Amino acid sequence: YYVRAYATNNTTATGYGVEVQFRTQNLPVAPTVTTLTYTNITTTTVDLTGNVSSDGGASLTERGFVYATTPNPTTSNS
Repeated sequence: YYVRAYATNNTTATGYGVEVQFRTQNLPVAPTVTTLTYTNITTTTVDLTGNVSSDGGASLTERGFVYATTPNPTTSNS
């Protein structure tokens, strides 16, 4: 959730506080991952590096790379 306080006065002017973000308990949080480099590209191979900077609060069960010939590949592709 994103929350910020507000107040409106009798001239209908509204002021807002700083936004804060929080999650309720027991909601799954996705791991944070970054694709870093791709080098040595040939017709059949590529060298990839990536980083998992957060496990989302749960143990990781898989990690790797996904690919497709269309944008936004997921684990449903390959």
